[in-house]
Amino acid sequence: MIEQQIDIATGDGKLPTFIAHPEASGPFPVVLVLMDGMGIRPSLEDVTRRIAATGYYAMLPDMYYRSGSSTVLQNDDPDRWDRMIALVQSLSEEMVINDAGALLDHASGDPHARPGAAGVMGFCMGGRFSVVVAQGLGERIQAAVAIHPGNLASDADNSAHRHLDCIAGELYLAIADNDQWCTPEQVSLMREALEKQAVVHEFELHRGAAHGFGVPGGESYHEEASELVWQKIDKLFARKLGGVAR
Repeated sequence: MIEQQIDIATGDGKLPTFIAHPEASGPFPVVLVLMDGMGIRPSLEDVTRRIAATGYYAMLPDMYYRSGSSTVLQNDDPDRWDRMIALVQSLSEEMVINDAGALLDHASGDPHARPGAAGVMGFCMGGRFSVVVAQGLGERIQAAVAIHPGNLASDADNSAHRHLDCIAGELYLAIADNDQWCTPEQVSLMREALEKQAVVHEFELHRGAAHGFGVPGGESYHEEASELVWQKIDKLFARKLGGVAR
């Protein structure tokens, strides 16, 4: 496995990105891994390594880079929740789409990365942004995975479910049971919108799994549900990105 931590130039600065891919037999399809609200930490680097180990050029960007270097959220920080909400709210759909485009542009210059169809996956905030990126980058994204996405649909004009007409790829949405951040009403709105736009998609409800179930090491991690999601990811990425199903 080859790993590197680099800064990728964007219109707003330098985007710290963890990249992992197999050592030989490339080039490999590109997969973007989008973090949840808690930000970059070892468990998400492990997720990136897991994707890479199955034959992909995996990229994990620090989406909070515009807020400076003091964005690491510690579990023992009494202000952690307020800081996280402020950081989440600092991001816009346009920012994330532009960053995703910069990541793919960088990958296009790396001989280890395969040009063409790319994928995106994310947790919570990153799950919703996976849908946003699939919309914003159109044909460049052929597979998108939203794992316990947060605020999947709302009354806001920029709600993800209102902007789906440019999605060219296939979506898989792994929904937590009884999730306050992704309610049945939100799922219904997104499902209806995807069907209206004829986007190929699958919703899967993971009963007994709470919000956050997909992030290893987290308080809500649910191994059984998480492994079921990984099976779906493996098949979807192999089918749409030309990877190898295991």
